[in-house]
Amino acid sequence: MKKKLFKIIVTILSFLLIINVFTRIVLKKYYRTTARHFASLAYIEKIKSQSQIDYLIIGDSTGLHTINSKLISGRTYNVCISGASLLDTYKTLTLFDLSRIKKGIILTNSFNSKIHYGEDFWKRFVLTNSYSIKDLSKIFNEDKTINIFPSNQFTPIEFYFTAIATKLLLNKYALEALSEYLKSLRWNVNFYQKYTLSYIANNGFTTLVDPGTKFQLKDEEFFKQYFNFYSRPFQINVTDYYYLNKIYQIASRGNLLLIMPLLPLADKATNLNVTNFKDSYESYFKNYEIHHPGFILAPIKIELKRSDFFDFNHLNSEAANKTTMALLKLLKKLKD
Repeated sequence: MKKKLFKIIVTILSFLLIINVFTRIVLKKYYRTTARHFASLAYIEKIKSQSQIDYLIIGDSTGLHTINSKLISGRTYNVCISGASLLDTYKTLTLFDLSRIKKGIILTNSFNSKIHYGEDFWKRFVLTNSYSIKDLSKIFNEDKTINIFPSNQFTPIEFYFTAIATKLLLNKYALEALSEYLKSLRWNVNFYQKYTLSYIANNGFTTLVDPGTKFQLKDEEFFKQYFNFYSRPFQINVTDYYYLNKIYQIASRGNLLLIMPLLPLADKATNLNVTNFKDSYESYFKNYEIHHPGFILAPIKIELKRSDFFDFNHLNSEAANKTTMALLKLLKKLKD
Protein backbone atom coordinates (compact mmCIF):
# COMPACT_ATOMS: atom_id res chain seq x y z
CA MET A 1 0.00 0.00 0.00
CA LYS A 2 2.80 2.40 0.93
CA LYS A 3 4.72 1.52 -2.25
CA LYS A 4 1.61 2.15 -4.32
CA LEU A 5 1.03 5.50 -2.61
CA PHE A 6 4.68 6.40 -3.11
CA LYS A 7 4.45 5.60 -6.83
CA ILE A 8 1.33 7.75 -7.13
CA ILE A 9 3.05 10.67 -5.40
CA VAL A 10 6.17 10.30 -7.57
CA THR A 11 4.02 10.10 -10.71
CA ILE A 12 2.10 13.23 -9.75
CA LEU A 13 5.27 15.15 -8.88
CA SER A 14 6.94 14.04 -12.11
CA PHE A 15 3.89 15.12 -14.08
CA LEU A 16 3.88 18.53 -12.37
CA LEU A 17 7.61 18.91 -12.98
CA ILE A 18 7.18 18.17 -16.69
CA ILE A 19 4.34 20.71 -16.89
CA ASN A 20 6.44 23.28 -15.04
CA VAL A 21 9.46 22.82 -17.32
CA PHE A 22 7.31 22.82 -20.45
CA THR A 23 5.43 25.91 -19.29
CA ARG A 24 8.64 27.79 -18.58
CA ILE A 25 10.03 26.94 -22.02
CA VAL A 26 6.81 27.97 -23.74
CA LEU A 27 6.43 31.14 -21.71
CA LYS A 28 10.03 32.11 -22.28
CA LYS A 29 9.47 31.90 -26.01
CA TYR A 30 5.99 33.36 -26.31
CA TYR A 31 5.51 35.71 -23.37
CA ARG A 32 8.83 37.49 -22.99
CA THR A 33 7.66 40.42 -25.12
CA THR A 34 4.28 40.52 -23.38
CA ALA A 35 5.99 40.63 -19.98
CA ARG A 36 8.18 43.47 -21.23
CA HIS A 37 5.09 45.33 -22.37
CA PHE A 38 3.40 44.87 -18.98
CA ALA A 39 6.58 46.19 -17.34
CA SER A 40 6.60 49.27 -19.59
CA LEU A 41 3.00 50.04 -18.70
CA ALA A 42 3.72 49.58 -14.99
CA TYR A 43 6.71 51.91 -15.24
CA ILE A 44 4.65 54.57 -17.06
CA GLU A 45 1.98 54.32 -14.37
CA LYS A 46 4.66 54.83 -11.73
CA ILE A 47 6.24 57.98 -13.18
CA LYS A 48 3.35 59.71 -14.96
CA SER A 49 2.41 61.60 -11.78
CA GLN A 50 5.90 63.08 -11.28
CA SER A 51 5.60 66.71 -10.18
CA GLN A 52 8.16 67.75 -12.78
CA ILE A 53 9.84 66.11 -15.77
CA ASP A 54 12.71 67.72 -17.66
CA TYR A 55 12.76 65.55 -20.79
CA LEU A 56 10.30 62.80 -21.68
CA ILE A 57 11.68 60.29 -24.18
CA ILE A 58 8.84 58.56 -25.98
CA GLY A 59 8.60 56.21 -28.95
CA ASP A 60 9.30 52.58 -29.84
CA SER A 61 12.13 50.14 -29.11
CA THR A 62 14.53 52.31 -31.13
CA GLY A 63 14.47 54.79 -28.27
CA LEU A 64 14.02 52.16 -25.57
CA HIS A 65 17.39 50.61 -26.41
CA THR A 66 19.15 53.71 -27.71
CA ILE A 67 18.70 56.64 -25.32
CA ASN A 68 20.23 56.03 -21.88
CA SER A 69 18.15 58.45 -19.84
CA LYS A 70 20.37 58.06 -16.76
CA LEU A 71 23.15 59.87 -18.61
CA ILE A 72 20.93 62.92 -19.10
CA SER A 73 21.01 65.13 -16.03
CA GLY A 74 17.82 66.11 -14.27
CA ARG A 75 14.50 64.31 -14.28
CA THR A 76 14.55 62.55 -17.65
CA TYR A 77 12.41 59.47 -18.20
CA ASN A 78 12.31 56.99 -21.07
CA VAL A 79 8.76 55.72 -21.65
CA CYS A 80 9.38 54.11 -25.04
CA ILE A 81 7.48 50.86 -25.60
CA SER A 82 8.71 48.02 -27.77
CA GLY A 83 6.61 47.80 -30.92
CA ALA A 84 4.84 51.13 -30.41
CA SER A 85 3.33 52.74 -33.48
CA LEU A 86 2.70 56.48 -33.72
CA LEU A 87 -0.84 55.70 -32.53
CA ASP A 88 0.51 53.93 -29.43
CA THR A 89 2.98 56.74 -28.77
CA TYR A 90 0.20 59.31 -28.98
CA LYS A 91 -1.94 57.26 -26.60
CA THR A 92 0.94 57.00 -24.11
CA LEU A 93 1.58 60.74 -24.30
CA THR A 94 -2.04 61.48 -23.37
CA LEU A 95 -1.44 59.78 -20.00
CA PHE A 96 0.89 62.60 -18.92
CA ASP A 97 0.18 66.10 -17.68
CA LEU A 98 2.28 67.84 -20.32
CA SER A 99 2.44 71.07 -18.32
CA ARG A 100 4.84 69.23 -15.99
CA ILE A 101 7.33 68.62 -18.82
CA LYS A 102 9.65 71.60 -18.56
CA LYS A 103 12.28 71.16 -21.29
CA GLY A 104 10.91 68.98 -24.03
CA ILE A 105 9.62 65.75 -25.48
CA ILE A 106 12.03 63.58 -27.43
CA LEU A 107 10.21 61.52 -30.04
CA THR A 108 12.11 58.44 -31.20
CA ASN A 109 9.69 56.47 -33.37
CA SER A 110 11.40 54.71 -36.27
CA PHE A 111 8.42 55.07 -38.65
CA ASN A 112 8.74 51.40 -39.53
CA SER A 113 5.03 51.14 -40.25
CA LYS A 114 5.19 47.67 -41.76
CA ILE A 115 6.24 46.27 -38.40
CA HIS A 116 4.51 48.60 -35.97
CA TYR A 117 1.04 48.32 -37.43
CA GLY A 118 1.38 44.57 -37.90
CA GLU A 119 -0.98 42.06 -36.39
CA ASP A 120 1.47 40.65 -33.83
CA PHE A 121 2.24 44.04 -32.28
CA TRP A 122 -1.41 45.04 -32.41
CA LYS A 123 -2.38 41.92 -30.45
CA ARG A 124 0.21 42.68 -27.78
CA PHE A 125 -1.26 46.10 -27.10
CA VAL A 126 -4.76 44.62 -26.90
CA LEU A 127 -3.79 41.68 -24.70
CA THR A 128 -2.10 43.92 -22.15
CA ASN A 129 -5.22 46.08 -21.89
CA SER A 130 -3.51 49.05 -23.53
CA TYR A 131 -6.67 49.22 -25.60
CA SER A 132 -10.14 48.74 -24.17
CA ILE A 133 -13.18 47.69 -26.16
CA LYS A 134 -14.12 51.37 -26.25
CA ASP A 135 -10.70 52.23 -27.67
CA LEU A 136 -11.00 49.53 -30.32
CA SER A 137 -14.41 50.77 -31.36
CA LYS A 138 -13.12 54.33 -31.59
CA ILE A 139 -10.14 53.26 -33.67
CA PHE A 140 -12.38 51.25 -35.98
CA ASN A 141 -15.02 53.94 -36.39
CA GLU A 142 -12.85 57.05 -36.52
CA ASP A 143 -9.56 55.96 -37.97
CA LYS A 144 -10.55 53.53 -40.70
CA THR A 145 -10.64 56.50 -43.07
CA ILE A 146 -6.89 57.03 -42.64
CA ASN A 147 -5.96 53.50 -43.62
CA ILE A 148 -4.88 52.27 -40.20
CA PHE A 149 -4.14 48.55 -39.89
CA PRO A 150 -6.21 46.49 -39.51
CA SER A 151 -9.51 48.36 -39.14
CA ASN A 152 -9.80 49.31 -42.80
CA GLN A 153 -9.59 45.67 -43.85
CA PHE A 154 -12.12 44.02 -41.55
CA THR A 155 -15.62 44.24 -40.18
CA PRO A 156 -15.75 45.22 -36.48
CA ILE A 157 -16.11 41.61 -35.31
CA GLU A 158 -13.27 40.43 -37.57
CA PHE A 159 -11.20 43.33 -36.29
CA TYR A 160 -11.67 42.22 -32.69
CA PHE A 161 -10.94 38.60 -33.62
CA THR A 162 -7.70 39.69 -35.26
CA ALA A 163 -6.73 41.62 -32.16
CA ILE A 164 -6.71 38.56 -29.91
CA ALA A 165 -5.97 35.90 -32.52
CA THR A 166 -8.90 33.73 -31.54
CA LYS A 167 -12.34 32.80 -32.78
CA LEU A 168 -13.89 33.42 -29.37
CA LEU A 169 -16.37 36.26 -29.09
CA LEU A 170 -14.43 39.17 -27.67
CA ASN A 171 -16.29 41.00 -24.95
CA LYS A 172 -15.18 43.05 -22.00
CA TYR A 173 -15.12 40.11 -19.59
CA ALA A 174 -13.24 37.81 -21.96
CA LEU A 175 -10.59 40.45 -22.57
CA GLU A 176 -10.21 41.22 -18.86
CA ALA A 177 -9.97 37.52 -18.02
CA LEU A 178 -7.36 36.95 -20.71
CA SER A 179 -5.37 39.97 -19.59
CA GLU A 180 -5.45 38.82 -15.95
CA TYR A 181 -4.27 35.39 -17.06
CA LEU A 182 -1.33 36.94 -18.89
CA LYS A 183 -0.51 38.99 -15.80
CA SER A 184 -0.30 35.79 -13.78
CA LEU A 185 1.94 34.19 -16.39
CA ARG A 186 4.46 37.00 -16.24
CA TRP A 187 5.48 36.03 -12.71
CA ASN A 188 6.16 32.43 -13.67
CA VAL A 189 9.30 33.36 -15.59
CA ASN A 190 10.27 36.49 -13.64
CA PHE A 191 10.45 38.47 -16.87
CA TYR A 192 7.98 41.09 -15.70
CA GLN A 193 9.81 41.68 -12.43
CA LYS A 194 13.19 41.73 -14.16
CA TYR A 195 12.12 44.31 -16.73
CA THR A 196 10.25 46.45 -14.21
CA LEU A 197 13.25 46.67 -11.88
CA SER A 198 15.48 47.46 -14.85
CA TYR A 199 13.20 50.29 -16.02
CA ILE A 200 12.99 51.81 -12.54
CA ALA A 201 16.75 51.61 -12.00
CA ASN A 202 17.56 53.16 -15.39
CA ASN A 203 14.75 55.71 -15.78
CA GLY A 204 13.08 53.55 -18.42
CA PHE A 205 16.13 52.74 -20.54
CA THR A 206 17.04 49.11 -20.94
CA THR A 207 19.29 46.88 -22.94
CA LEU A 208 19.84 43.27 -22.01
CA VAL A 209 22.69 42.84 -24.45
CA ASP A 210 26.25 43.85 -23.58
CA PRO A 211 29.06 44.80 -25.97
CA GLY A 212 30.60 41.80 -27.70
CA THR A 213 27.40 39.78 -27.68
CA LYS A 214 26.97 37.76 -30.86
CA PHE A 215 24.44 39.08 -33.33
CA GLN A 216 21.05 37.44 -33.40
CA LEU A 217 21.02 37.64 -37.20
CA LYS A 218 23.55 36.19 -39.61
CA ASP A 219 25.42 38.76 -41.65
CA GLU A 220 23.55 38.08 -44.86
CA GLU A 221 20.18 38.40 -43.08
CA PHE A 222 21.24 41.62 -41.40
CA PHE A 223 22.48 43.19 -44.64
CA LYS A 224 19.41 42.09 -46.57
CA GLN A 225 16.93 43.55 -44.08
CA TYR A 226 18.98 46.68 -43.56
CA PHE A 227 19.25 47.32 -47.28
CA ASN A 228 15.62 46.50 -48.06
CA PHE A 229 14.36 49.06 -45.57
CA TYR A 230 16.91 51.86 -45.98
CA SER A 231 17.83 51.73 -49.66
CA ARG A 232 14.56 53.39 -50.68
CA PRO A 233 13.56 57.02 -50.13
CA PHE A 234 11.76 57.68 -46.85
CA GLN A 235 7.98 57.62 -47.01
CA ILE A 236 5.50 58.39 -44.25
CA ASN A 237 2.12 56.72 -44.55
CA VAL A 238 -1.13 58.52 -43.90
CA THR A 239 -1.63 56.86 -40.50
CA ASP A 240 1.77 57.93 -39.18
CA TYR A 241 1.25 61.45 -40.50
CA TYR A 242 -2.16 61.64 -38.83
CA TYR A 243 -0.81 60.65 -35.40
CA LEU A 244 2.37 62.69 -35.78
CA ASN A 245 0.11 65.73 -36.15
CA LYS A 246 -1.95 64.70 -33.13
CA ILE A 247 1.25 64.31 -31.09
CA TYR A 248 2.38 67.74 -32.26
CA GLN A 249 -0.96 69.30 -31.32
CA ILE A 250 -0.70 68.25 -27.69
CA ALA A 251 3.09 68.49 -27.30
CA SER A 252 3.92 71.74 -29.06
CA ARG A 253 3.93 73.73 -25.82
CA GLY A 254 7.46 72.38 -25.34
CA ASN A 255 10.22 71.38 -27.74
CA LEU A 256 9.32 68.22 -29.59
CA LEU A 257 12.59 66.69 -30.72
CA LEU A 258 12.43 64.15 -33.51
CA ILE A 259 15.50 61.95 -33.40
CA MET A 260 16.61 60.68 -36.79
CA PRO A 261 16.36 56.88 -37.02
CA LEU A 262 19.68 55.48 -35.92
CA LEU A 263 19.93 52.42 -38.11
CA PRO A 264 21.00 54.32 -41.26
CA LEU A 265 24.02 55.47 -39.29
CA ALA A 266 25.56 52.07 -39.92
CA ASP A 267 25.81 52.67 -43.66
CA LYS A 268 29.61 52.96 -43.60
CA ALA A 269 29.94 49.83 -41.51
CA THR A 270 27.73 47.88 -43.90
CA ASN A 271 29.02 49.49 -47.12
CA LEU A 272 25.43 50.06 -48.19
CA ASN A 273 24.16 53.19 -49.86
CA VAL A 274 21.30 54.61 -47.79
CA THR A 275 21.70 58.19 -48.98
CA ASN A 276 18.23 58.24 -50.55
CA PHE A 277 16.60 57.36 -47.24
CA LYS A 278 18.64 59.77 -45.12
CA ASP A 279 18.33 62.72 -47.47
CA SER A 280 14.61 62.27 -48.08
CA TYR A 281 13.96 61.79 -44.35
CA GLU A 282 15.82 64.95 -43.41
CA SER A 283 14.21 66.92 -46.24
CA TYR A 284 10.72 65.81 -45.22
CA PHE A 285 11.06 66.71 -41.56
CA LYS A 286 12.96 69.93 -42.22
CA ASN A 287 9.92 71.00 -44.20
CA TYR A 288 7.66 69.82 -41.37
CA GLU A 289 9.77 71.82 -38.93
CA ILE A 290 9.30 75.03 -40.98
CA HIS A 291 5.52 74.78 -40.76
CA HIS A 292 5.32 73.58 -37.14
CA PRO A 293 6.78 75.99 -34.56
CA GLY A 294 8.28 74.16 -31.59
CA PHE A 295 9.05 71.07 -33.67
CA ILE A 296 12.78 70.47 -34.02
CA LEU A 297 14.48 67.92 -36.24
CA ALA A 298 17.53 66.77 -34.33
CA PRO A 299 19.39 64.13 -36.33
CA ILE A 300 22.19 62.43 -34.42
CA LYS A 301 25.28 62.39 -36.61
CA ILE A 302 27.62 59.67 -35.41
CA GLU A 303 29.15 56.64 -37.05
CA LEU A 304 28.17 53.20 -35.83
CA LYS A 305 30.14 50.00 -36.30
CA ARG A 306 28.66 46.67 -37.26
CA SER A 307 29.47 45.49 -33.74
CA ASP A 308 27.27 48.24 -32.26
CA PHE A 309 24.18 46.28 -33.31
CA PHE A 310 22.86 43.23 -31.54
CA ASP A 311 20.22 42.68 -34.20
CA PHE A 312 18.80 44.49 -37.22
CA ASN A 313 16.67 46.83 -35.10
CA HIS A 314 18.65 47.52 -31.94
CA LEU A 315 21.96 48.66 -30.49
CA ASN A 316 23.94 47.27 -27.56
CA SER A 317 24.60 49.22 -24.37
CA GLU A 318 27.93 50.69 -25.48
CA ALA A 319 26.44 52.08 -28.69
CA ALA A 320 23.45 53.42 -26.75
CA ASN A 321 25.81 55.40 -24.55
CA LYS A 322 27.45 56.87 -27.66
CA THR A 323 24.13 57.97 -29.14
CA THR A 324 23.05 59.42 -25.79
CA MET A 325 26.21 61.51 -25.56
CA ALA A 326 25.54 62.78 -29.08
CA LEU A 327 22.01 63.67 -27.98
CA LEU A 328 23.39 65.58 -24.99
CA LYS A 329 25.52 67.69 -27.32
CA LEU A 330 22.42 68.47 -29.37
CA LEU A 331 20.43 69.45 -26.29
CA LYS A 332 23.24 71.72 -25.11
CA LYS A 333 23.45 73.32 -28.55
CA LEU A 334 19.70 73.95 -28.60
CA LYS A 335 19.88 75.46 -25.11
CA ASP A 336 22.68 77.81 -26.10
